[in-house]
Amino acid sequence: MKNNSELSELHRRVNELSVNCDIVVIDLFVELLNKIEQLDEEVKKLRGQLSKDSHNSNQPPSVDGFKKKLNGIRKKSDKKVGGQQGHKGETLKMSDKPDEVINHKVYKCCGCGERLCDVPIIKTEERQVFDIPVIKIKVTEHRIEVKKCNKCGAINTASFLNGIENVVQYGDNVKALVVYFNQYQLLPYERTTEILSDIFSHKVSAATLYNANANCYNQLEETENVIKQEIINSEVAHFDETDVYNNGKIDWLHVASTKKLTYYEINKNRGKSAMEQIGILPVYNGTAVHDHWASYENIIANMHFVMLII
Repeated sequence: MKNNSELSELHRRVNELSVNCDIVVIDLFVELLNKIEQLDEEVKKLRGQLSKDSHNSNQPPSVDGFKKKLNGIRKKSDKKVGGQQGHKGETLKMSDKPDEVINHKVYKCCGCGERLCDVPIIKTEERQVFDIPVIKIKVTEHRIEVKKCNKCGAINTASFLNGIENVVQYGDNVKALVVYFNQYQLLPYERTTEILSDIFSHKVSAATLYNANANCYNQLEETENVIKQEIINSEVAHFDETDVYNNGKIDWLHVASTKKLTYYEINKNRGKSAMEQIGILPVYNGTAVHDHWASYENIIANMHFVMLII
């Protein structure tokens, strides 16, 4: 990028050339110089924008992205690799009730070859292997009987178990597993169906996953209301919000939490209107911990609050 002294020098040299050069050439030089100055200003603006983040502007932390370089900040630890002193380990312990016992017998003497099948056992030594059995889809066929009454001729049909509604469908365990992968472990739809295919050799469609999520969502309505009410009744609660991508658009993820409970809700708005729609903070009378944003101040009435300085 050219600085002001370099640009001035270029202008001076162009003026010297104007004495002996054609006017067309001079015009071309002037046009190029003007273009360089324009690009120079654009580069300065872009560099200024790139240097801004949540620490030196009013932008949220989510815009920081990967601009911060950890190289040179994080120093190499002098601790040894592995569990540190005082760390609670997860040592594998033998089970008192193994699922299967395999006895390995001694048939003959390793010294002389004498047959030992009828010789009493002095003692046994045990080793246990913790492993996962071969996982596969189990297909259960349900059949209902249809009978005709010999006395009156009425047709009598047995009933399928509750929840069996289609000719072919997935069971509750498969639905629970795909919801767990997708919602808790945050695997995308495609990755979730892929892992089911890799483990069970059975392809689950994205539509099945969507329906399982929707069914789980509807069944958790009562649980959601209980969580909200428990937070409202708590003595201390934490409130915050952050921007998130939702269906290609930027919405706001609101959170209210206590030591044991957390409530999330996405809303297109960030401030007071969203908090009123969620319905926790406007009726909360405990101690609210928040970042002292103006919307919290506008909505909180007749309650204590703690300003959290970040």
